[in-house]
Amino acid sequence: MKKRTLIRIYSYPIYIHTVDSWSQYNNPEEGVQQEGDIHRRSRKTITTEKTLLWPNGIVNYYVHSSIVNEPIKFAMLETALQIIMLKTCIKFVRIEEYAKLSANSSWVNVTGHDKGCYSDIGYNVHGPTTLNLDIKECFRTIGHSIHEMLHTLGVYHEHMRPDRNNYITIIWENMRKGDEFNFQLLNNSIVTNYGLPYDYDSIMHYSMTAFSTDRSFPTIIPKNSYVEIGQRSHLSYYDIQKLLIAYNCTASIYTNKLKKKPNLDKLKKLEKLPKKLQDTSR
Repeated sequence: MKKRTLIRIYSYPIYIHTVDSWSQYNNPEEGVQQEGDIHRRSRKTITTEKTLLWPNGIVNYYVHSSIVNEPIKFAMLETALQIIMLKTCIKFVRIEEYAKLSANSSWVNVTGHDKGCYSDIGYNVHGPTTLNLDIKECFRTIGHSIHEMLHTLGVYHEHMRPDRNNYITIIWENMRKGDEFNFQLLNNSIVTNYGLPYDYDSIMHYSMTAFSTDRSFPTIIPKNSYVEIGQRSHLSYYDIQKLLIAYNCTASIYTNKLKKKPNLDKLKKLEKLPKKLQDTSR
């Protein structure tokens, strides 16, 4: 039986699976839908393209009625935004009246079409940024909304970093035809990682079977065999660090909220030990 934890979002009780590989690692943006989760307006990312960052970290957004009329799912979306605001200096401002928006102004257009979970990358100076959350597929956990909203903030997938081949192996032959672009290797001319280490725990990392022809065949294999990838339960330490640096959140009120830094040296040592001697409890 799946272990469940009851949490409350506003006045609505919601069950989120906490120990369930299906809910945490079988992610709808990874090919359950026909499209991937990067909308094709832009292939650039948070790092070198400053024009993709929202000015002053203020993000206006409008949520279509298809989501608003689903109280629990709307509450999950709003909670996802609150989590990002709590940990960074980014501010989301909801615009409730569509008439107040302009086709030429910059805002996030949150829709609920049945076409998958996807988002444009970053700020669009010429009009709205599209973010779609399929009502049926994209509300398995709050983490899916966080993942897509980080794309909107300008964050690209962790497994597309220029140095990714040092940390993961891509199994192209297990991949669905036409989905290879989701594993594009970005170069240093358009991406910088701010000197942060590769983050297996990132909420922006795909799982081992993303876009696989068969869920039993991996498309991504970590070179560190003691890590898991593809979680959608939380912002990792380095997810938060990336946003703090990119949006210049220097006040101690934000930096002091970071959880304990991961022990990367310990992970490296574990790799060299036989499994029977492995101890990850400390």
